[in-house]
Amino acid sequence: MDSKNPDRRVQKTLGLLSHALIALIKERSYESIKVQDILDRANVGRSTFYSHFKDKDDLLIKGFDNLRRLLNSAHNSGNDYPGSALISFSGAMFSHAYDHRQIYQATAGGQTGLLIMGQMEKIIFETIAERLKTEKKRRGKFAIEIPDELFCHHLASAFTSVIKWWLDRRTPVSATRMDEYFQALAKPLLERSFGKN
Repeated sequence: MDSKNPDRRVQKTLGLLSHALIALIKERSYESIKVQDILDRANVGRSTFYSHFKDKDDLLIKGFDNLRRLLNSAHNSGNDYPGSALISFSGAMFSHAYDHRQIYQATAGGQTGLLIMGQMEKIIFETIAERLKTEKKRRGKFAIEIPDELFCHHLASAFTSVIKWWLDRRTPVSATRMDEYFQALAKPLLERSFGKN
């Protein structure tokens, strides 16, 4: 029992720090936030912070672990065409992006926005690559010759580009509708790559 308590305390502390950072980003620009601001908001000591993170950017990036878990467990229902399993996380990702749009909008245009989009694209790439391995074992090779890395990079960057377009315009388009748009864009590539059922 005691061996689990430190893990719970660490998780609680990390959660406090992440929530403090998110709350501060919603209030003011990311660039103006200091580590001390995060510590004050979370009521956490400096040595505790630095035992887990190099700086506030490291805290921000490690916050993407939750996104990775979300994408790994997410599956859209209703999309059943060749290769659709590779992007079955898209609906959950659009909902996540919508829920966190204030963070994106507060950081867009700066180095932090690039950091966030780059990290998101990396996680999406890794998710697609892992699913591609599974899909190729199940279905066999591509119907057309495309290197796996290029294929995954294309889908990940296309997906990230659609999210960026959506959030930059602050459009009233719902997450569900954006997912439908992305599925419509990706479906021809996936069907052509994997062939028809």
